[in-house]
Amino acid sequence: MKNGLHKRRRPRHWVGVFGLYATVVVLILGGAAFLFFQGVWARTLEKAYLLTAGFFGVLFYAYWYSLGRLWFWKSLATIIPAHAAIVFLLIRFNVAFPAIDRLPGIVYSLLLSAVYGEWYVSNWIVENFRHRATSSSRFPEGRSIHH
Repeated sequence: MKNGLHKRRRPRHWVGVFGLYATVVVLILGGAAFLFFQGVWARTLEKAYLLTAGFFGVLFYAYWYSLGRLWFWKSLATIIPAHAAIVFLLIRFNVAFPAIDRLPGIVYSLLLSAVYGEWYVSNWIVENFRHRATSSSRFPEGRSIHH
């Protein structure tokens, strides 16, 4: 530091990009294990894995720079039980109707729709938590505690 001035650090974008690609590789390798197993439970777990990896992959990518914020993790505390209930219903449905695996186009398009719907609702939840955490005033419309 010279004369109290210091060089401003440049953001390390390569760290975020590397982390994103490493996450994608890990998710693909985790999903590749399902290619070697057959049966109703293997297909059911594959669908649960794809739903979970797809949903949280999109959610974490959308809020990559907010992963260090407390409000983001508070929102996940409400999202995770809802996601677990959806996965539970998916497993129950797939075990009750194993013949549905013969229609992969319909099954995976419904999974994609479920990921989108779940992301849409979760995005609303996360944005509400962000708004509460970043609002500048606790009292709307200029009211104060002494009003």
